[in-house]
Amino acid sequence: GLDLSPGWRVRWVKEDGGKVYKRFFDPKGKRYSNLGAAIRQVKRDVGIDSPEPEESKKRQKRDDGARNLAAAMDLAADPCSDFYTYACGTFQEITHVEGDQNEWARSWSGVSARNNELLREVVETDRGLAGDFYRSCMNMSALNAVGNTPIQPYRRKLDKLKSCAARVPFERFHTDHERKCGIATLQPLIVDWHMIDIKVFFDWSVEVNPHEPNAYALNLMQDGITLPDPKWYFSGTAEAERRVAGLQKVAEEVLKLAGEDAAAAKEDAANVIKFERELARLFKDAEHERAATQGVYSLAEVQALSPALGLRAVLTALAGPFKVNLEHTSILIRNPDYFRGVNTLLHKTPASHLRAYLLFRLAFILGADLGDAFLDVGQQLQKMVVGQEHRVPRWYKCFNSVNHALPDYVGKIFVQRYFSIDILEEANKMLDNMRRVFEEELLAMTASGSGGF
Repeated sequence: GLDLSPGWRVRWVKEDGGKVYKRFFDPKGKRYSNLGAAIRQVKRDVGIDSPEPEESKKRQKRDDGARNLAAAMDLAADPCSDFYTYACGTFQEITHVEGDQNEWARSWSGVSARNNELLREVVETDRGLAGDFYRSCMNMSALNAVGNTPIQPYRRKLDKLKSCAARVPFERFHTDHERKCGIATLQPLIVDWHMIDIKVFFDWSVEVNPHEPNAYALNLMQDGITLPDPKWYFSGTAEAERRVAGLQKVAEEVLKLAGEDAAAAKEDAANVIKFERELARLFKDAEHERAATQGVYSLAEVQALSPALGLRAVLTALAGPFKVNLEHTSILIRNPDYFRGVNTLLHKTPASHLRAYLLFRLAFILGADLGDAFLDVGQQLQKMVVGQEHRVPRWYKCFNSVNHALPDYVGKIFVQRYFSIDILEEANKMLDNMRRVFEEELLAMTASGSGGF
């Protein structure tokens, strides 16, 4: 019962998914998805055309955006000879990067910031899955109370590896001890770490096979180091050594937070650096990773590249119910020498060093979702590597976590909040037209025998 204006009605309407929403209907039966849109139409109907305060704000933002765009231009430059200076000549002078950011790009950062404001409101007020996720993430009191508890089950698994071998290299203790020790002990740990998205020794993804576009392929990649540039580990420059020393200090603090005593954390942090240095030497540079053609391997061939990793067993375990397809799936690798090198490295690395590496990677990455102590240590590395002065606002981290984990859900509630039925109908018409035209083009190409556009 909302008295907007004579002839207007408010009804509860069941829509997609069976959910019921409040909708507003004008005297002609036209539907409006929210109260704001209905009120604006009523005002237009009675001759009140002054913009609502919110609309004024939106216009102000558009005006500000235009002024900011013009301010970033150097109109004295000749666009025919130097278009970049003409379009962006004063951008660096007038742009301020906030302390919780490490970059700002005019092309998308401003647009993303505005979209995030709208999405944040939707997520914060949601009473379903996204809202529950967001509010639990924002509950720092609970996270601080949890401490390092989520890490401990994994740490106990690692203790078995350490107690099996102490500092004896794999090549010795895997034959002299019981079968539960040795390289076979490492493989289930690799599975456990990758199952919670902790990248150790390598990374993987499923993508369309570029050699066979109608099929998917498994892509195996070099990964598992903490600093973003592998050259920092071994180039020997003063700046690179400063960053590696900073990483070692961070690793020591993270290991203490994970439950190590001070002496063990100091020793293990040094061993983490030793291992990541050796791993980094196996990396190809970014240009190679962009340009090199991916080789195609079978599961048996991948296993032969690095028997110590036990990739057949590891990948089969990660595949879960899809493991039956793995034997017939193409596996793509750009840097096969990396996996050969890891095989050699594992055979000469003491088990205690591997334990330190696995524990640090676990605690450092999971720590991003734990309490303030972990977050503060992570921020130390951010400042050292990219100059970010302080942590991002908690709401921003939680919003991004929700949006990353539940993209379809967030998109749906966003559309329900901000898109009227009329806009949705127009969008569906546009998509239908695009599909129709695309189908017509495909049919025309088929009829003419053309292989492409």
